[in-house]
Amino acid sequence: MVALLVVALVLGATTSAVVSFTGNHAHLVDKTMAGWVAANRLAELRLGLAVGDGDDATGTERMGRREWSWRISRAGTGRPELERLTVQVIHPDEPDRVFFETSGMRLIERGPAY
Repeated sequence: MVALLVVALVLGATTSAVVSFTGNHAHLVDKTMAGWVAANRLAELRLGLAVGDGDDATGTERMGRREWSWRISRAGTGRPELERLTVQVIHPDEPDRVFFETSGMRLIERGPAY
């Protein structure tokens, strides 16, 4: 009987650990995908491949078999040649919550000063 009780406790703990691992793994995969979406947006902005100066933007990107929504906002920095870019990524299953956010700076090219 004692051995049966020990086996039952071990099986219960093992099941709980497996369920916890599975949930954590799915969350980490989603965080990674959202981070890649945000990094892609920042890279495009820095390379000048995305929306024009002064515009905030929204859009979607397919990553990891899911459609991720993103939002970009721009802000000044007190220096005219720099702007702050903030990218927010929204989880496909939770459209009302920002799932991942990152920010970076971009050098705004100006013409030569003569």
